This record gives sequence, structure tokens and C-alpha cells, in this order.
Amino acid sequence: MRTRSSWSIRCVRGVAKSLELHVDDDDEITELEVDDQSLEDDLEQARGPGTLTIPLDDPIRAEKADGSY
Repeated sequence: MRTRSSWSIRCVRGVAKSLELHVDDDDEITELEVDDQSLEDDLEQARGPGTLTIPLDDPIRAEKADGSY
């Protein structure tokens, strides 16, 4: 099965330098793109028991009430 999803993610407080997704150990992930950039070379390092950790080139920062960072 092949699936594609699109998400909008924001940081509530602090700074996020990576995203961690919980995945089934039996699932095989063969391709991964973030912001239209392939992360296939990083898949082995990203995969842990039950998780997939995606490093972010640009950390996500929490917005202040006025919309600034």
C-alpha cells in the first residue's frame, strides 16, 4: 500500500528540532518527503522501535500572541 498525507504542524511553546511519529514496527517505510525534499537517505537513522524521528532543517518555533517568534 502507498499513502500520501499532508499536515500543517505548529509549535505551542519552545522550539522543535525534529518530529517524532509513532508507527507500527511491521510497517515498511520506503519513501519520505518533507517540504518536497526526499529524506530517503536518512530513513535508517530515523527509524526506531515504534517511532520515526524526522529531523527538521529549520526548527519550528512557537508564535507569540502578536504572531511574531
